[in-house]
Amino acid sequence: MEQINGLIFFFMAILIGYFATKTRLLPQETVDVLSAVLINICYPAMILDTFTHIDTQALLHTGLPVALATLGVTVMLFLAALWLFRKQPTQRRPLLCMMIGIGNTSYVAIPLLSVFLPAAGMFVAIINSAVQDILIWTLYHPLFLGSGTKDRKALLRKIFTSPCLIAAIVGVVLAACRVTLPSFLQITVSRLSDTTAPVALLFLGALICRHGIFSWRKDRLAIVYSLAKVLVLPLAVYVILQFFLPTSTTLLLAVLFASPAPLTAVVWSKIYDSDEQFAVNGCISSTMLYLVVASAALYLFSQMGLL
Repeated sequence: MEQINGLIFFFMAILIGYFATKTRLLPQETVDVLSAVLINICYPAMILDTFTHIDTQALLHTGLPVALATLGVTVMLFLAALWLFRKQPTQRRPLLCMMIGIGNTSYVAIPLLSVFLPAAGMFVAIINSAVQDILIWTLYHPLFLGSGTKDRKALLRKIFTSPCLIAAIVGVVLAACRVTLPSFLQITVSRLSDTTAPVALLFLGALICRHGIFSWRKDRLAIVYSLAKVLVLPLAVYVILQFFLPTSTTLLLAVLFASPAPLTAVVWSKIYDSDEQFAVNGCISSTMLYLVVASAALYLFSQMGLL
């Protein structure tokens, strides 16, 4: 019953964000601020809160294999996409590569997983997200630039000043050294962490309203992409990783790799004169499909005791 109520909350929060934006109770400039609040405050707090509840044994036995699996699968997808889309138009190729290998973990997958998993269970999602954040800037950003990143100092500064990565590093040190935060600081971090899912879901609803819930219907490539990303890719990931990781971890990683096109792809398609309309259509269609498929899969897995 608790999971059903959590799932209802998940969709209700998205609807509230959608209609609040539709009726202009949530102005567009406020929507833009929400993403900064999430990335710079809520997610770092959630990451730090999760690591403070993880012991050293879990960090080594779960965290390291998840990081290596995420790294391996993402790099494989990157190389496969380069070959698969080699004949695509130049302005669309980087976009397709990124939308295959990277998912919208922060704004869609993690809020959905929080409905079904305890705080400790979110550890896999956070490790997966942290590794992919690094790969976004080291693999995919140079691809958008074409000739590679010229200002490597700026790139490194962008990576290592990320609040989420800093929080992950601090969290690893605290967990490894078994250091606990002072009670007042732990409460602050936990309360900020609790705001992550509601704010992310409101933001997601606002974005769906902004770009149009049915903007993708006539875009055949966006539909094919969504089916491949949400249905085919997770099956392939599961088949590969089941030989190396426990079943629960493999299922979670499959769900994470199925997550829809990242919002970064939409932003970069606009900045670098890529196929912005396809980016929007692919993001919305894959998000809608993922919400339905992943919700059903997570509910089924949890009822079967696999998660």
